[in-house]
Amino acid sequence: GVDTDAAIGHTMQQMYPGYKEAGFFDVYCRVLATGKPERKENYYEDNELQGWFEVSAVRQTSPGTGYGIVLTFANTTEVRRTQQA
Repeated sequence: GVDTDAAIGHTMQQMYPGYKEAGFFDVYCRVLATGKPERKENYYEDNELQGWFEVSAVRQTSPGTGYGIVLTFANTTEVRRTQQA
């Protein structure tokens, strides 16, 4: 839900200040260290965003720059609400 132009030039910490506390940062670190893809679903809340989110992280080799990660996010809040109903 974030406009691409608004995201360019900002860090994850700036865009999503609660991502470390939600446990997503630990996933990123493990994926970079081990090379094993991971998926995590957790509740996330900050001043502008709240709900259940699933993140998938995959390590990617970048020639000349080492490793990076590719992240995919899915808002699973509605699925959670349906499951709890």
